[in-house]
Amino acid sequence: MIRATYRAGVQRGQAVCDCCGRAQIVTCGFVRGAITGGRMPDAARVREVAAGRGWATIRNRLLCPGCLASRRAAVHPAPVAGPAPEQPRAELTECQRREILDTLAIYYDRRARRYIGSMTDKAIAADLGGGCLAGWVAELRERYFGPAGGREGVAA
Repeated sequence: MIRATYRAGVQRGQAVCDCCGRAQIVTCGFVRGAITGGRMPDAARVREVAAGRGWATIRNRLLCPGCLASRRAAVHPAPVAGPAPEQPRAELTECQRREILDTLAIYYDRRARRYIGSMTDKAIAADLGGGCLAGWVAELRERYFGPAGGREGVAA
């Protein structure tokens, strides 16, 4: 509901919550009423300023921010925490597969069955970048080249 208020000679409108009665005073112009011919606050301007302060008009009812929040909570209850949805597993592309195999051919000593120098699966994945995972490097190394050779604990 919107009421007229006068304080210190300033024309103001008062937005009153139709649910709890909370009031918000807004400075606005007055307009001539169509039915009574008397001066009343500009309802559109009062609603506009009140909306900027968190108020809302729903089905011709003016609601304060508190009533609006409780209404939203009743309409949209908080989701119940359940099991997290399973993330889709990233897939190894053919291009990434070739890059990993080419890099392994450079840094893996087949005779000694270990990496050359201080290279590891993680270091190769970091060097390749582009979303390459160390698990992919380890999987391809195990399948086509052999074991890591005890260098996995060495920092890159």
